[in-house]
Order: sequence, then C-alpha cells, then structure tokens
Amino acid sequence: YCAGNDEAFRFLEGVLDEVCELFPSDVIHIGGDECPKVRWEKCEKCKARIKAEGLSGTKDLQAWIATHFARHLNKRGRRTAGWDEILNGDVPKSAIGMCWRMSSSAGAGDALVTPQIAAARGYDVIVALSPYCYLSRNQGLPDDPYPYYTYTNPLSLQKAYSFDPLSGLNEAEARHVIGSQACVWSESIWSVFDLEWKMWPRALALAEVMWTYPKDRDYAEFRARAAKQ
Repeated sequence: YCAGNDEAFRFLEGVLDEVCELFPSDVIHIGGDECPKVRWEKCEKCKARIKAEGLSGTKDLQAWIATHFARHLNKRGRRTAGWDEILNGDVPKSAIGMCWRMSSSAGAGDALVTPQIAAARGYDVIVALSPYCYLSRNQGLPDDPYPYYTYTNPLSLQKAYSFDPLSGLNEAEARHVIGSQACVWSESIWSVFDLEWKMWPRALALAEVMWTYPKDRDYAEFRARAAKQ
C-alpha cells in the first residue's frame, strides 16, 4: 500500500470497519511484520508524507501507519494486535504486541522490541518467539520426510518444552504477558498429514509450557505422557 495515498487509507479503514461489523472480537490483528521499505523510499507521495508529518524516514512511516490504524480501531471500541514491529513508535498503549523476533536482523530489520522492552513500555504482549514457537521449523529428526523452512536451528521436542514465555521479565513486566502462541505457517504445509507431523507432539510441549511454571515441569515425565498421546 502507498503510505502517501489518502485513498489507500480510506480503503483500509473501510476494510477494518467491515471486519468490526462482522466479528465481535475485542481485538483486531493488523499484521505489521516483515514490512520492506524499498517502495516507500522511492515513492514521491511517501516522501511527501514523511515530510508533511515531520518523520525522520520510512521506518517512522511504518510506525505512523500502525498508530493511525490503532487509533482508528480504538474509536470503534477495539484493541489492536500486531507483530512486535508495530511497537516501534507511538502506538496507543491499548495495542498488543506479538513478539516473534530475537534479533533486529529478522524480518525487515526493524528495531527489536523484545517482550521485556514492550512490557517495560506498558504494552501487553503475546510471546511467540520463533526459535521456540514456530512449528514450521525442522524438528531435527533423522529421515524426516517433510520439507520445512530453511531455518538454521531445528526446534526439537525438548527445546519446545524448554520455552519460558516469562524469561527475563520481572514481576511487573510479567503481568503484561497475556499469552503465547504456537505457529505453523501454511506456505510450508503440503497436506493434512504434513500439518499433523509438524504440529505433534511439539504442540503438546508448548501447550504445557503455556500452562505450567518452569519449576513444575519435568521433561522426562512429559515425554512419557507425550508418547501415549
């Protein structure tokens, strides 16, 4: 979308208004991850928008857009959710950040907003860090027949079970963690059998992680139960 074109904003506002009419959810997700700035850097309309709004560049432009639509949804009584990149600006504190990155080089290279940084700024967060929560990652199994994303490090069952959504957060920050999420990206899924192979048993591990404090976990005991499943 052209960030300098008012008609693009009116169109997207209309889409969100219709979503609000169709779905009763208190939260509307606007995405916001992996946003390349290459087109905006070349677009005269986008350059004009940056100048008119007193922004420093295209990274500020994305933050300005996220803030615009978060405020639009707020007026309709909804909270905005988006991937952690939407928190790189002055988005309303009602916004929920879904933290997936562990380095600023991930995605489009935006400044990293960790769960700790987001919570310290007063945002609620959903912790879905890629190395632990992305079930599209290779499982590290021998003779695994299914294709995966080409991540460097596999996500084993034991690693999934080691995930701690509250890691590095103090008590006040931890209160801003409202959940976590296991993710399976369907562009790497070829059939229902492929889907089930990637989801299970790692989804069992993440489910237990999300319901259990680290001190109450025992991987050997969990693995025995997972084997029955």
